[in-house]
Amino acid sequence: MITLLVVFVALKYGLAMLPPGPPVPAGVNVYFAGEVDEFRKIGRRSGPAVDLEAPISVLIVRLSCGKYAILLSPNSNTPFIDILQLPLPQSTVIFPQPETLTVQWEHKLGDDRSCYQVTLCSAQDLRAFVQCLQRNKAEAPSDADIKSDAGTEDEIVEEMSDISANFRACLEYGAFADELTWTDIRQTCWVMFMAYLVLRIVFAVLVANRAPEV
Repeated sequence: MITLLVVFVALKYGLAMLPPGPPVPAGVNVYFAGEVDEFRKIGRRSGPAVDLEAPISVLIVRLSCGKYAILLSPNSNTPFIDILQLPLPQSTVIFPQPETLTVQWEHKLGDDRSCYQVTLCSAQDLRAFVQCLQRNKAEAPSDADIKSDAGTEDEIVEEMSDISANFRACLEYGAFADELTWTDIRQTCWVMFMAYLVLRIVFAVLVANRAPEV
């Protein structure tokens, strides 16, 4: 009993000394975190054109349901109050233009067709941005599957709100994709401790119930 208590206390305080995990809901990954030189929404049926000038801070995230989304803030030097949220349909079409470090993408929701354009700061950022949109097309669930599950739609709204509220912290933490995080390490340690505890209890029960030798 004393051994278990010592292990528990050491584990608790040891894990508390680790760096904090990513400031996103469980199951959410950040695939791109940085700044872009320009963002434009080209006006079509879906509304007027939007043109944001640098510095523009951008996050591309994969939500826990597998859906991807882009979040933008027009100025990283001011508090993030108005965050532009752009969920990406699985049907999003990509038009990269490496010579100008520009990416265009468009998608259709119902009768509305939206077209966007972003200018990246470097060729490396361009590749990372395009890879995110390609992963969305290859991995994200279909829009029909999401609409058929009301719980998933509510989860998307909640996670997007949490990420928007912690936009600055997410930007400073940076992209981590599928990498192992300190949050994962904490969870693994506690799972291992619980497994150890169960084994100790099972072993004690087996010893107590063992028939005495004649």
